[in-house]
Amino acid sequence: MSEAALGRLVTLYESRVYRTAYAMVKDPYLAQDVTQETFLKAYRHLGSVKDERRAGAWLRKIATNAAIDLLRRRRCWNGIPTENETLACLCGASAEGVEEEVCRRLGAEALRGCVDRLPATYREVVRLKIECGWKDADVARRIGVSVGTVKSRFHRAKGLIRSRMNGLPSISETSPGNFGDGSLPLR
Repeated sequence: MSEAALGRLVTLYESRVYRTAYAMVKDPYLAQDVTQETFLKAYRHLGSVKDERRAGAWLRKIATNAAIDLLRRRRCWNGIPTENETLACLCGASAEGVEEEVCRRLGAEALRGCVDRLPATYREVVRLKIECGWKDADVARRIGVSVGTVKSRFHRAKGLIRSRMNGLPSISETSPGNFGDGSLPLR
């Protein structure tokens, strides 16, 4: 393949190579760098192309590899850092436990959302027991109910949370006697 053939390849495939690069790096200037690097590599290896009809696929492969190399050098992928130490700093976790920390935080966030949607009487018991670390007797004195009521509300709250975390409606949410505030119907 000659330099004139490379000129034809640039004319025919420059926009495709650029689009391939841009799809990977998500930055127009970096995509231009990758495009230029692709054609420089193609020029250095002009002799390796046996079939000019396959040149488009060959250039796309070079562009993909050049984009990956660039992202590795920059230690990011589509703007997200991939270096474990960077992720550890962002998440406040050890480099080995980044994935576990992200999963733990997502789970805690979902749990917090479920607690926030509990009826007020259940929510109060859960917050005092879990967030404040109070014992049943302390919670009972604080809200003016019996210890048995605290235990019952906490048990029901756990059931609601469990069903919401699993995406299922709970029995207490669907029963006709539930007034949404945790109170029992008067009979």
